[in-house]
Amino acid sequence: MEGLENSRIAVWARNASKAGSSFAVLCALAVLAGWALNIRVLKTFFLGQIAMRPNSAAGYLLAGLALWVVQETSSRAASSPQPKRWGKVSAGLVVAVGAVTLSEYLTGVNVGIDQLLFRDSDMPPAGLFPGRMTPTGAVSLLLLGCALLWLDGRKRRGTQPAEVLAFLVILNGMMGIFDYLVHFPATLTGIA
Repeated sequence: MEGLENSRIAVWARNASKAGSSFAVLCALAVLAGWALNIRVLKTFFLGQIAMRPNSAAGYLLAGLALWVVQETSSRAASSPQPKRWGKVSAGLVVAVGAVTLSEYLTGVNVGIDQLLFRDSDMPPAGLFPGRMTPTGAVSLLLLGCALLWLDGRKRRGTQPAEVLAFLVILNGMMGIFDYLVHFPATLTGIA
C-alpha cells in the first residue's frame, strides 16, 4: 500500500511541478510581451498596481524553464546530460539576476542591468529605481535559483536543501500578498 501511495504522491508532485513551471513561463512571457508592446495590464495583471519589472519576468521565465528541464530529465533515467546542463545554466542565471540586483541595493551601486531589456519610464515608488525589481523580488530569485540548483541535493535529516529554500520563497511571496491585502504604507514588496 505504501508503494502505491508513494507513486501517487510522486505523480502528483511531477504534475504540480509541470503546472508550476508552465504557469511561471506563461506569466513571464505575458509580462515581457506587455513591456514589448506597452500593454499595461500585461505588465501588472491587476490594474492600478505596480508593473512587474522585466528582470523579474526574465528571472521567472528562466526559473520556469529550469524547473521544467530538471523535472523532465529526472523522470527519465537514461536521458542525455545536455538538457540537465541547460537547466542548471538557467538556474544559475536566476541566481545571478537576484544576486546582482540585491547587491545593487546593498552597495548603492547601479550596474545597469535594471533597464537592460526594456527602458522603464514609469516613476517607481520611493526607494526604488527605474526598472529595478524590489529587494524582496531579488531575494526570491536568489533563493529560487539556489533551490533549482540544489534539486539533486542529498537529504539531511529528512529535508532536502531545495525544499527549505522553496519554503523561504513562499514565505517571501506571502509578505507581498499580506502587503496587498493590508495596504501597509511602508512596503518593500512593491505590491501594496
